Amino acid sequence: METIGENLDITTVGEKDKRALLTLARNSIEWFAKYGEKYSPSEFELSDMMYERSGVFVTLMKAGQLRGCIGYIEPIKEIWTAVIDNSINAAFYDPRFPPIKQHELASLSIEISLLSDVKRLDYVDVNDLLAKINRRMGLMIKKGMHSATYLPEVWEQFKDKDDFLESLCLKASLHAEAWRNAHPDISYYYTNTFKS
Repeated sequence: METIGENLDITTVGEKDKRALLTLARNSIEWFAKYGEKYSPSEFELSDMMYERSGVFVTLMKAGQLRGCIGYIEPIKEIWTAVIDNSINAAFYDPRFPPIKQHELASLSIEISLLSDVKRLDYVDVNDLLAKINRRMGLMIKKGMHSATYLPEVWEQFKDKDDFLESLCLKASLHAEAWRNAHPDISYYYTNTFKS
């Protein structure tokens, strides 16, 4: 499923580039699994789009279950570099999962999300917050030193906005009701998401 937000800068990612990025992600994981080092693509694999900067997340699924997800919210690296880094990190360094083993590689499904600019969501109270958020948004919550984000695709796991926000608070190591009573900073973004 592809989700494109109205504020996404990279709206013209063609099918060829999507396939190339997914191949780059898979090659990066397989290379690291085999040699224990970062994959270095040849220049002919990279189109001009891949030198743009964007927030990038790589999500790995196995048999319909999450197997790793790591990314950059901010556009701190060129897309091709971010895909390599986050593919390796999702496969081998997501603290929620053991590192990917060689025998798992063939069964992995890879999903790449390119992020729009992150924008602060101004809201007055709980009702205003609930009115302003929607299922097309990725959300980031921050209170003090605690922060966490969920990509838009994660909405599918929750029945309503309350459940989504409670889970996001817990992911940030906040109380589940912090979104109701602590007025945390909320930011949002959109994604262009594609998968193998």
